[in-house]
Amino acid sequence: FFHDSLRAWFVGSIGTVVLTTDGGRTWKEELLRPRGELQRIHFTNQQHGVIVGGDDGALNGAIFVTTDGGGTWIDRYNVPTRYALFDVSFRGSDTGWASGFLGILKTTDGGMTWVRNQSPGLGWNTSVFFINDSVGWTTNPTGGIFKTTNRGTSWSQVAGLGFRWLRRIRFATPLVGWAVGGGL
Repeated sequence: FFHDSLRAWFVGSIGTVVLTTDGGRTWKEELLRPRGELQRIHFTNQQHGVIVGGDDGALNGAIFVTTDGGGTWIDRYNVPTRYALFDVSFRGSDTGWASGFLGILKTTDGGMTWVRNQSPGLGWNTSVFFINDSVGWTTNPTGGIFKTTNRGTSWSQVAGLGFRWLRRIRFATPLVGWAVGGGL
């Protein structure tokens, strides 16, 4: 996640979080527990950020929240089973969605608490993206692309690409978007 040309965050294996504040000349690294694959990081402003993670085998799910620019990360995965999460999307600093083996989770308090939202497709989702407060898309591991126009209350399938593991979906406008992935 890039704040600007100097400040960027990266997440990855074994709970790794990496930050640069000087355009990549130096890096600060830390490990978050539970250790697992951290999949996606998103900041809503300079201070508030959310990390989601977990591995492809559905294990080691994680949600971490910072409200001090990454100085501290708080484990906020309050769902009893810590299944993997693969993506996170926020609209503003309060409302966000995370996708993974539990389907879609939603927060309305900046990531401090999460509830299971409507789950389109197979019951679990590989990516989620909202372009505004109402309109969003999600993908599943068998190539399904689903859209909501009511904040995620209900979803309709808009494409079926066969057995393609779609990893990310993003939109530049309500009509122009990309879904990427692979597999047969």
